[in-house]
Amino acid sequence: MKAFWKAAGFPLALLALNVFFTKELFTLEYSQYMGSIEAAFISISRYMLENWRDLTWFPLWYGGIPFQNSYPPLLHAIVAVIAGTFRISPALAHHAVTACMYCAGPVSLYFLALRLSGSRWYAFWAAWTYSIFSPSYFLMASVRSGMGGQVGPRRLQALVCFGEGPHITSIALLPVALLALDVAMAKRRPFWYVLAAVSMTLVVLSNWLGAVALAIGVYAYLLARTGKDGAWRIWVTAAAVAMLAYALACSWIPPSTIRDIRYNAQYVGPFHRIYGTLPLYAAAGVLATTLIKYCMQRFRVSEVLQFFILFAILISAIPLAAEWVHVLVVPQPERYHLEMDLAICLLGAFGVRALVDRFLTDVRSGARLDNRSLTVAARKPGESARLSGGRARLWGARARLPAALAALILALSYYPARLDRRYARRMLKPIDIFQTIEYKTGHWFGSHLDGQRVLAVGTISFWLNAFMDTPQFGGGFDQGRVNRVLDRVQYQIYSADGAGDKAAEIAMLWFRAYGVQAIAAGGATSKEMYKPLKRPEVFAAALPEVWREGGDAIYRVPQRTASLAHVVRQRDLVRDLPENGLDVQETRAFVQALEDPNSPSADFRWTSRHAAEIHAALRPDDLLSVQASYHPGWHALVNGASRRVFGDGLGQLVIEPNCDGQCRVQLVYDGGVEMLTARIVSWTVLAGCLVWIAASRRRRPAQ
Repeated sequence: MKAFWKAAGFPLALLALNVFFTKELFTLEYSQYMGSIEAAFISISRYMLENWRDLTWFPLWYGGIPFQNSYPPLLHAIVAVIAGTFRISPALAHHAVTACMYCAGPVSLYFLALRLSGSRWYAFWAAWTYSIFSPSYFLMASVRSGMGGQVGPRRLQALVCFGEGPHITSIALLPVALLALDVAMAKRRPFWYVLAAVSMTLVVLSNWLGAVALAIGVYAYLLARTGKDGAWRIWVTAAAVAMLAYALACSWIPPSTIRDIRYNAQYVGPFHRIYGTLPLYAAAGVLATTLIKYCMQRFRVSEVLQFFILFAILISAIPLAAEWVHVLVVPQPERYHLEMDLAICLLGAFGVRALVDRFLTDVRSGARLDNRSLTVAARKPGESARLSGGRARLWGARARLPAALAALILALSYYPARLDRRYARRMLKPIDIFQTIEYKTGHWFGSHLDGQRVLAVGTISFWLNAFMDTPQFGGGFDQGRVNRVLDRVQYQIYSADGAGDKAAEIAMLWFRAYGVQAIAAGGATSKEMYKPLKRPEVFAAALPEVWREGGDAIYRVPQRTASLAHVVRQRDLVRDLPENGLDVQETRAFVQALEDPNSPSADFRWTSRHAAEIHAALRPDDLLSVQASYHPGWHALVNGASRRVFGDGLGQLVIEPNCDGQCRVQLVYDGGVEMLTARIVSWTVLAGCLVWIAASRRRRPAQ
């Protein structure tokens, strides 16, 4: 029993502390923070729960995107499994799972610190500090402002108020991945290599920011260990483990998804020039850390402390450069302050340890004591024993110091812990979701539009697919869009910049071009939080109102047909990518063709989440324009024969039926050659890993 408490006492204490802070979150279904992006994550989890056999195409956002573009899937998959197993709502399951991840973060940090340092006390001190204090509060004015100037758990605020569940999950798994890598480097067995790769995969499949933090952490770890003979081997081994990790994950993050995320990340803020300067900043970081490594090597700093220093410097440079000198190293740099908090708490605890060890070392006190004992002991028998006893007491004090420091930290953290708990209580309050404008609007869409595409804005867009399967012009993760026209069109609709008295006409053209059948447009008194429409009165004047509650309304967009498929001629297509949302010359001609009453109609019906069927009477030179995002993974069969599918200037797909008379078109998305290759690679590598582990275990007894 004593051995159990020695091993489990500190982790259980850390777990209990974090559960104390978050206990209401485990049973919270809908939070008071309707502006949180967690709504989009709950939507993905609900979709996975209801469509777990068909996770290829995601038709609800942005005119459709590959499912892997919706977000890295790990957290949402866990939430869907929990919701299905315990028969609870995805919202409740999301909060329960993210609460667990939040509480697991300091525990995983403790085990990483323990593994690297061998000190339970200092590992506990680092994790306890991380649980209670947020260094970013003191280093970043934006964090202080975001917390209302009140001391509290920033990590919990990011989770509850901003919906950073996937980010919190990746931070909880980051120490596990680094720990597994260290074990693999020490044991050099197939099982541990595969475990390290799987741990890395889990971080990457949680959150894109976590993937960047993992890369930085691995680089800091490898650089800290560089300097010995054969150090190049650890770099080669780590590269092989990283390649293995990507091979396992590539069916969820194929190269096309990485390209889409990279491209769209430029446009979620003022980051459009960031990839031009990123190589320069990366080179500067490598040069600076190499110089710091050289200095630490000269001063004989331990490898463990070197890692903590390098990791803290590299990860802190991202948010602090943006905060202090307005240098943007990567997109959304301020969000890395959560990883910075973790790194600084590690460095703080083990920096103190290094100072204490230096102060109490025998290099100064022990050497003088030994010299004196040699001379005095010769003249005074018994004196040598007394001095040896003094030295033993010194060593005993040194051994007890970590416990004393930990006790001091516990005492000093009592008041901050009370503040954290008070702050958490204020945040963790439920809401009656049925009384919110988000639910009422979504319910109306779901009840009256039968799966037709709509434009929902702000928090209504966030929450719409948490309740209903209503497709949206927008969505919950702009970085995942495959249609690169949508950002400029959305900007024009929201802002009406430069449109003057033609704002309504231009917006109507875009609505009809993309098959938007209705819009939710609130005015100044809307209950929706963000109110992104700058001129909502434009829609009130131009469109028929079909529902209203206070300052919130839904307007119908009159169109000839609600079908997503339209018969057009080659000359009607938009060929060139619009330069901006005001560039509507070709789009106007395209919409006129869609609204032509003499044009044949085309019946469009989804047969699954990734397949549709179209019926139309066509002429040989007719084309079918389908208001869904084009992707190379789409294929079409017309009356059983394969036909060409391509994208137009609006980013929507077009089919060349080459058909005369009644035509039946089967449209299927399978991801194309890329996804087939990714699935083959992923499953083959997984099977190879299992065989590798089994073979190594069979050979071991014979060695």
